[in-house]
Amino acid sequence: MNRQFLLTSLLLLTSLGCNRLDTTYLSYRGESINGVRVFADILRDKGHIVDVWPSMRDQLYYGYDTIIILDKTNTHPSEELTAELLNHFEMGDAYEILYVGRDLDVTPHYWESIAQRLKETNQPEEAVKAMNEARQEMDSQMSRKSGDTDDENDPIIFTVKKNRTAIETLEQINLISFDEDAEESEDEQQSIEVDCDWRISRTMVPVEDAEVIWTDEEDEPLLVAVYHEYMTIYGMSSAYPLLNGALTNPSNRNVVDELDNLFVPDGKIALVTSGRLLNSENEDSQMWRFLKVFPHPWIVGQLFLFMIMFCLWKFPIFGRPRREEYQDLKRFGTHVEAFGDLLKLTRQRSFAIKKIREWKARQSMTQRHGVKN
Repeated sequence: MNRQFLLTSLLLLTSLGCNRLDTTYLSYRGESINGVRVFADILRDKGHIVDVWPSMRDQLYYGYDTIIILDKTNTHPSEELTAELLNHFEMGDAYEILYVGRDLDVTPHYWESIAQRLKETNQPEEAVKAMNEARQEMDSQMSRKSGDTDDENDPIIFTVKKNRTAIETLEQINLISFDEDAEESEDEQQSIEVDCDWRISRTMVPVEDAEVIWTDEEDEPLLVAVYHEYMTIYGMSSAYPLLNGALTNPSNRNVVDELDNLFVPDGKIALVTSGRLLNSENEDSQMWRFLKVFPHPWIVGQLFLFMIMFCLWKFPIFGRPRREEYQDLKRFGTHVEAFGDLLKLTRQRSFAIKKIREWKARQSMTQRHGVKN
């Protein structure tokens, strides 16, 4: 209740010109009406541990039960992101991944609300300015939308979204459920209506093996699921009901409640505020990427420690001294062998032969003088 009051106060203060309106999309810090801080706090209030990441990265492979990807683009997952999600199916720990596409944000609705409030307070000129702001924002967002285009990339959850004939405000969504105990018939599928305040301008086209979980009043899909062996990937058409400004409406909190029912209870959630991959803009070497993925750092660290211990044991300067065999230094042959070893270290054959000849010459002279004496 306090969080809702603060956001409502923010809207009122902004309308009076006390603050500059922050409309940064998917911002976690600050007071953006299009941010996701309230959404993250609601998940924390429900018992989840929520970490917010600005992009997809290798750290998300391990330690998270749920990964929520809020994409800033207007199309389905990119080819790079699709490949990353497929890697999560094989290597990741997450039980479910929720991919949320982008449609409208809260900004046009905000200016329309301001215009209505100004009309009620007999400020027609300011109301016209606010409506102009709303139209400009809506035109900007509609021009940013992608049309019905084909893509060579095989979709993983849904393709590009088809534009609707008009912008719609959904007041209810239908939650599709299946009665496992019922016989196979049309009555097996059940629908539960949930109140919301969800503005939407286009519809996603799910892949063939996707199961529709949420629909609007015209049975257009809003949330779909594709089940894999160890993981489920969900696709949501729009992040509108998850934004700060939209969550000031209590009915949109129903959407978050129903979304939370899909997640692991009290699990650890990674909230990614873009579909961008970290390595797409900051390429790392393959070795560095390998070292950043658990448990590779532990393995490499133990190998490095083993190498240090081996060096301390092997080299006599650092390790235990070697035991040399005892040699009788009084034996003259020992000196000759030592002299030969020294000459061998020089690796100069001519020099060694010269020294040996000089030594033999001195020995001959010594023997001759000894005979004369």
